[in-house]
Amino acid sequence: MSFLYTQIHHTLLRLATGITIVIILPLLFSCKHSAPSQTDQHERISLDSLAATYTSVDSLRLLQKNMEREGNTTGSMIVQRHIGNLLRLDNHFSQALQIHSDCQSRAQAANDKLEWIQATNEIGTDYRRVCIFCMALQYHYRALMTSNSYADTSYIARKCKAAALNGLGNAYLALHNYSQADSLLKLALAEEKAMNSISGIATNYANLGSAYARCGKQDSAWIFYKKAMYYNQKAHNVMGISLCHTYFGSLCEQEGKDQQALQEYQTAYQMMEKSKDAWYILPSLIALAKYYVHTSQWTDASHYLASARDLGEKNHLTEYLVDIYSLYYHYYKQQGDYRNALLFHEKAKAEKDSLIDEGRIDHIQSVSLNIVEKANDTLRQERSSRQRAYTIFVIILEVLIAAFIILLYSHKLRKQTMKGMQRVANLREDFFTNIAHEFRTPLTVILGLTRSMQNDSHTLDSTKEKAKTIERQSNAILTIINQVISSKMLPAVVKDDEWRHGNISLFMEMIAQSYQDIAEHKGINYHFIKEEEIEMDFVPGYAAKIMNTLLAYAFKYTPKNGTVTATVSREKDTLHLTVSDTGIGMPPEVADKVFTPYFLEEGNIKDIDTCIGLSTVKQIVDLAKGNITLQSDLGKGTTIRVTLPIHCDYALSPDTQQATAQVEEKTEEELPSNTHSQEKLPHLLVIEDNSDIANFISSIFTGQCDLSFSTDGNEGLQTAMDCIPDLIIIDRFVNRVDGLELCRQIRSNPVINHIPIIMITAKVTEQDQLECAKTGITVYLSKPFTAEMLRTHVGNLLKGRDLMLKKFAEIYEERKVSPVESASPQTAANLQFLHKVTDTIYLLIGRRKKVTVAALASKVCMSTSLFYRKMVAMTGMTPTAYIQRARIKKAMNLIDSRQGISLADVADQCGFDAYPNFVRSFKNVCGITPTDYRRGIDTKK
Repeated sequence: MSFLYTQIHHTLLRLATGITIVIILPLLFSCKHSAPSQTDQHERISLDSLAATYTSVDSLRLLQKNMEREGNTTGSMIVQRHIGNLLRLDNHFSQALQIHSDCQSRAQAANDKLEWIQATNEIGTDYRRVCIFCMALQYHYRALMTSNSYADTSYIARKCKAAALNGLGNAYLALHNYSQADSLLKLALAEEKAMNSISGIATNYANLGSAYARCGKQDSAWIFYKKAMYYNQKAHNVMGISLCHTYFGSLCEQEGKDQQALQEYQTAYQMMEKSKDAWYILPSLIALAKYYVHTSQWTDASHYLASARDLGEKNHLTEYLVDIYSLYYHYYKQQGDYRNALLFHEKAKAEKDSLIDEGRIDHIQSVSLNIVEKANDTLRQERSSRQRAYTIFVIILEVLIAAFIILLYSHKLRKQTMKGMQRVANLREDFFTNIAHEFRTPLTVILGLTRSMQNDSHTLDSTKEKAKTIERQSNAILTIINQVISSKMLPAVVKDDEWRHGNISLFMEMIAQSYQDIAEHKGINYHFIKEEEIEMDFVPGYAAKIMNTLLAYAFKYTPKNGTVTATVSREKDTLHLTVSDTGIGMPPEVADKVFTPYFLEEGNIKDIDTCIGLSTVKQIVDLAKGNITLQSDLGKGTTIRVTLPIHCDYALSPDTQQATAQVEEKTEEELPSNTHSQEKLPHLLVIEDNSDIANFISSIFTGQCDLSFSTDGNEGLQTAMDCIPDLIIIDRFVNRVDGLELCRQIRSNPVINHIPIIMITAKVTEQDQLECAKTGITVYLSKPFTAEMLRTHVGNLLKGRDLMLKKFAEIYEERKVSPVESASPQTAANLQFLHKVTDTIYLLIGRRKKVTVAALASKVCMSTSLFYRKMVAMTGMTPTAYIQRARIKKAMNLIDSRQGISLADVADQCGFDAYPNFVRSFKNVCGITPTDYRRGIDTKK
């Protein structure tokens, strides 16, 4: 019954998915325009730059024909757009409008959104040039809306958006809507800044300056004109610089600074005087003529007016001729020559009328109607297509609702069936778990007795061998029981507080190192390959379970001289863990079932624990949304591949982020460099020949401790002697000297025997731990270890060291306790050393000899520098401070024990040359004077 419900559920789900893929997705993709490729972007920019170099319509038309002959539609449209631009410059507005409209239609037919937006902007500019601002606003706004909805952030796309904003701003500027123009031009400026377009930034700053100048905000106009000048100078834009000087002159003239205005106009004209482009010469020339007319300097006015008139009439620049003829009108009117004034007034009016005459307006309106009609046709087609899409969508929605209702009903039936199956599964798992727990008690007794038999000297050798066999089999049963319990304890989801972020490749490497001894013992060629450092979120316990199970499986079924290889790599956002061996392998029918819980095969796989372990690994991989596969050939070997998604959702603290960045900067071959800060920080010595683990430890304590690193035992011992660190971290196996032997040398050396030691090792047996404890190791840390674990151990040892410093100082200043009473060997050695130092101080004082650091160092057979470092490390005080406290303690004892003794005699017997020095030292240590102490006033102990 459950199988039938499952089949119905899957069939309906596939049906709904198929309908969605076949009908809905094509509709969605048909409405979405993909962004052009990077190659297309470069080609467009190149073609645009090429077309901009042509200065005649005929040459551009020839270039367009060549483009069309080559089948380059995009290039043809770009050239056609530039043809319209040249026609507009020549005041052929209706032709320019027709060309740009045709270019827009071609871009729409070719589904070229970028070219469509640019053509629409050009149409808006055409209308703006003939002062039909309502149409200009409409087209620029349409271009802006399309740019905003276009899924492209390339340079050209952003330039199109900036052009639309600029066009809207200039149109509103012409309509005297300065607030709207200001906001739009600032948006255009922001786009140009985002693209780092220097010329675009300069243009928009100039436009903003013009907006503020027109609405009478002279100060703001100055600011923006100056910014425009800065960016024009940065871009080496001579024409822009010239225009900025013209703008400066206009503002100066409005402020009554006539001489400064004249200088700005002359500078602008001098910069453009040699230019062949009359369009850019005339603004400064007209500005000069206007200045001289207004200031009644008729000779200069006549000269510049004649030059401007000659350029304007020669190049048929109607827009400028209107201004020139108007200036002639004022020129003759102010001189009283009304006949010529009237003549030029009529000419100015005629030029203005010719700019937008009735016939031209009619033609433009006719072209506009054609454009609007085409747009309406397109709109109607889009509306019809949208209605069809909506109809299909409604039909599909109804089908999906019906399918959902059926799925809901089938899911309810399936849920009820699954609950019954789950109850049965839970009963079975509880049964196995309870049985497993029951087995643990007798197994504990069996293991204890077998070990006692092996350690008993009266037990026969044959019996010991049998006891070893019993212990080995008992351990195997215990492993199976633990795996059964652990598989039962796997949760359905991983809690957030179980995740850790770190270097998983280094974590796996530390686990892999623990199998090196097994490989050597069994004669197996073992390789661990780490292709790169991988930072990700993972659960340490689960990661260790996966790695240990796969390696244990590989070593168990690989014979002598075989090969086991573990590889950790990354492919995009996926972690790949591969463990392969050249063992006995398994047949296909077995390989297909090894991930099934409690599966047992009587053929090649004879141990159920492997099957339980692999099924647990699969459960963990499924929890992490990963995948596990097994490929095996009978007699050739097995390869297991695990893939896990890489994600970094659990944020690091700032310290950990910095530490991780420092680890990533290191290479695999190099050890981290020693760090010594100016602050008083704990000093850690790390003796480790694996660069990755050394870098990992460095990342944990960088900024928190001073660090020194050594790669072999002899060098580490010498470093410890030289710097006397607060704590030493040693790997179990280092170059030249075994880690345990190095610990013995440290403990036997009176200079450094007080330093706590953390041993890092891949060996985890009880015998190994016992051996480390006998050697005097403070903390035993097995690989793999986490940053939190190591940080916690180091923190606890350093806190314990600080407490011990205070205790040692108190004990031996007062000399109350025997240095060897109730103390560990390490503590006893430290107490013995302090006892000897304190006795030496009192002995020198008693002999009336000067107590110096050098004298003390000589008595304990050390150099002065070594003695200094050891005293600071053990007591937290310099030798000089310790000597002073010892003298004061002796003085306190004398005062307490001998009531009649004078304070001067106390000072003399404690080695003080002068009584004032004694009083000052006593007060520094006790907080009160000797006199107050004798009176019984409390000290600041």
